[in-house]
Amino acid sequence: MKKAMKKVLSVLLTVAMLASALCINAYAAETSITKEKLFKLIDSYEWYGSLWGTPSVQYQYLDVLITATDVYNDENSTEADYQEALDMLKNANLNDMLVHYDYAEATYELASKEKNYNNWYSEEDWAEFQNKLSDLKAVLDASERRVESPELTSAFRSLLGIYNKMTNEYTLKGDLNKDGEVNVSDVTLLQKYLVGSENLTGAQKMLANAEEYENPSIIEATLIQKYAAGEISQFDDYDNFFIEDEYVNYLDENMVYERTLNFNICPRKINYQYIRNEYKYQSYKIIFSYFMWCHQNGYEP
Repeated sequence: MKKAMKKVLSVLLTVAMLASALCINAYAAETSITKEKLFKLIDSYEWYGSLWGTPSVQYQYLDVLITATDVYNDENSTEADYQEALDMLKNANLNDMLVHYDYAEATYELASKEKNYNNWYSEEDWAEFQNKLSDLKAVLDASERRVESPELTSAFRSLLGIYNKMTNEYTLKGDLNKDGEVNVSDVTLLQKYLVGSENLTGAQKMLANAEEYENPSIIEATLIQKYAAGEISQFDDYDNFFIEDEYVNYLDENMVYERTLNFNICPRKINYQYIRNEYKYQSYKIIFSYFMWCHQNGYEP
């Protein structure tokens, strides 16, 4: 009887030890994943920092990045420490940056020139665009010049959001008249625009596939003509025409639209400060690369 009891206790003890070992291994694996995710986000910050040189995202949140890096490198950091540093970096990116007054004002002035030629944009989108334009003007009027504020940034982003949304609703490059085909009619329309007898919306200018898409030229008219005639099989793909579905698949659609400058209404270059502002609103790519990596590896961001 005693032998049987000892055997039972031995089995129970073995089971308990195995269960304990499994719990420890599972916790270690969890800690490893959190630390791995923290490294990936730190790496994204540093990679975009080296790519752009010294973008304002690192100036704005350099202390956050340093703190997170210290946590990652500290051998005594716990799972909670890794998670806190990870959340801190994510929040810094998701709530980043304030737009400069002058840049917001210049954007308002360009956006005010946009007209809904030939009812290209839907009535709903156009009305919302006009409302967001008025909202930005009201904040500008109430703001002190050269002062950055959350209110100004919010109004600026809201305008970008609706403008990017309505200029991304139709993306067949070369089809400037939106008839579903790329043909000689599109060439003619662009030629008329170039001589001043027709006008184009910002969305139509993007469809012309010019490298600086707010300024299509005779070069684009010639390329569209060659494409329509079958002389070329595709257009060159420049960056920053339409927002890629890939970004929207991994991030909130509104965030991507509101953080992407559209140079039909956003100045490309005024001075060094504004060049840095350009990079500010591409900074969602930092969090995008991290979110994409998490999804590809089966992790929750």
